[in-house]
Amino acid sequence: MLWTILIACTNPTDTGDEPPSVRTDDSAEPCEGNNPEITSFTLGNGGLVDFDGTESPTIQLQVEATDADGNLDQVVLEMWWEADGNGEVDTSRSPDNEYPSTLSSDGACEFFQASGNDKLALNLQVGGGIQSNTLYDFAVRIVDASAEISEAVVTTGVTPKTDGSDGDPQ
Repeated sequence: MLWTILIACTNPTDTGDEPPSVRTDDSAEPCEGNNPEITSFTLGNGGLVDFDGTESPTIQLQVEATDADGNLDQVVLEMWWEADGNGEVDTSRSPDNEYPSTLSSDGACEFFQASGNDKLALNLQVGGGIQSNTLYDFAVRIVDASAEISEAVVTTGVTPKTDGSDGDPQ
């Protein structure tokens, strides 16, 4: 899914020149065109969660990211998973799931970090497409508000048992 942002200008004169780069500090890096970067990706037991009236075990994906051009106010978290535990995931195929999210930001072009209270934490239901007590490789990638894409990051973990307790080490 790609996001497109259109900005309307009130100045009717178009000189054809490129607009100047916007800077947030004295560094030489302009505030545009920076891909987000995932700084942390962890898995954990998300506990039992109500899905349509049924308590189901969940695995929680927690992602922290930075984006020098501040475009993490609207993101899409793309996810893939494979039950082979080899530490690799094929991200060339379509994501297994996509999760759009709105994060808070104090303004455009400010350095923004999705961490602490703004950490992306998503509980995925275990028992349907994701089996319980199974070793999985999970990959995530972030698409920011300007459709700039982070590198995919992979981590491995065991899904919870059907009763919501931690899965067996494998």
